[in-house]
Amino acid sequence: MLVDADSQHSLTVSLGIAEPDALEVSLGTIISDIIAEKGIDPQLGIVRHSEGIDLMPANNSLTGMEIALTGQIGRETILRQYIGAVKSSQDYVHDYVLVDTAPTLDLLSVNALAAADSVIIPVAPKYLDAKGLESRSQIFRLLRLTELILDLLDRVDSKQLALNPAVELSHLSQQEQKQVASAMENGGIKPSLSQAVRLKKLKQNGALTNEMIDEILSECKSSSKQGDSISDDQSESVSISRYRKFFPESFTSSQMDEVILKLLQDWQLQQSEVA
Repeated sequence: MLVDADSQHSLTVSLGIAEPDALEVSLGTIISDIIAEKGIDPQLGIVRHSEGIDLMPANNSLTGMEIALTGQIGRETILRQYIGAVKSSQDYVHDYVLVDTAPTLDLLSVNALAAADSVIIPVAPKYLDAKGLESRSQIFRLLRLTELILDLLDRVDSKQLALNPAVELSHLSQQEQKQVASAMENGGIKPSLSQAVRLKKLKQNGALTNEMIDEILSECKSSSKQGDSISDDQSESVSISRYRKFFPESFTSSQMDEVILKLLQDWQLQQSEVA
């Protein structure tokens, strides 16, 4: 199946549809219905080509879709919703769904990237064309944000959550992300990149729990409070985060504190015996 997500609708014309604007249903109308939260028929508007290819065509209705998508919640996942509906329908018989996009990173292209399992980028063997691929890693990082729950995505938009920590948090499950959002809301916490990386590693190791999420994120708050109140007389107090590298990723601050305290007690006992 082919999906024409290019407002210039070259794919649609190339497959023999001479007057795309005469079509009653196209990708533009489907996207408009999803934005308006109307129910859609996944098979509606699909053109059956004589060569055995199905096409969701495009026409000039896509031209103003960029503006329509801009203010929408979850705007990067609209096309994913449509393709998901097509693939889950009883009439779905396709091996692949190929989405053709414009050669620009507009919202329609971002939608296509967010919906894709793989990406094919045709590039002419020319210096400037190849140089344009240098930004692809940043593009894929931005696409990771589409895996965030709405609460965290809103916090990214409002600068309450930085981009790099948000990318790492996008690897957590929805339930784990909800726990992060709850900790941020209840404690006025803004996760750091190092904390988000630790949460991601714990998730990958299958060791992440709600208690660990709260414990790790609470370090940010307590560290901030200590930083606000520290004085010259308190300069000898040392943040436990300095010793993070000596402990397993799964260790919480409390666990590290217990180990350090035990080591200091043993050292103190040895010193008293020597004296």
